[in-house]
Amino acid sequence: MWLITLVLTIAYVIWLTRLINFGVNRLDRIAVASETTAFAVSGMFKAMPPEVQERAQQAIERVRREVTEEQRARVLSAQQSRSLTNKIFIGILVVVGAIILLASFAHAAEQTRFYSPNGTSLGTAVPQGQGSTRYYDASGRSLGTPTTNGNTTTFYSPMAASPAARSGLRHRHSQEHDDDNDNWRAA
Repeated sequence: MWLITLVLTIAYVIWLTRLINFGVNRLDRIAVASETTAFAVSGMFKAMPPEVQERAQQAIERVRREVTEEQRARVLSAQQSRSLTNKIFIGILVVVGAIILLASFAHAAEQTRFYSPNGTSLGTAVPQGQGSTRYYDASGRSLGTPTTNGNTTTFYSPMAASPAARSGLRHRHSQEHDDDNDNWRAA
């Protein structure tokens, strides 16, 4: 469940980043179109009589000051939003990386590997929780699961399915079989 949430969060951040970049690009295009319009108006301005040019020049200066301030504010806002988006994205990547590392360490710490005196692997023991541990041989086959409840240890074995294995297991491990529950108990 947390993996789905993580993937959806990453997808949302990517989508949000692209949406912000789309908005910034549109603002840039609008600014270019405004400049082109200003150059066209400038050409018309030069064709006007001198007294009209003076009044128009004053009006243009007022508008130019307002537009320049707005453009500066937009550019700063766009830069800040890009920077903030990048910081959020990097932060999410760091958190995801830390979660993955912690999950892999937690999983690796759960099992215990057993070795023979000459260094070959004999198998592993993996805690199952609530006093239960599953044992595996070197090839990865399950050997069984002893479960401790108070003073009673019950051994659940895949070998308990056959009568021949049951008699061998009883003899080798001196355990008793409980026919009612079909499991092995320490004698």
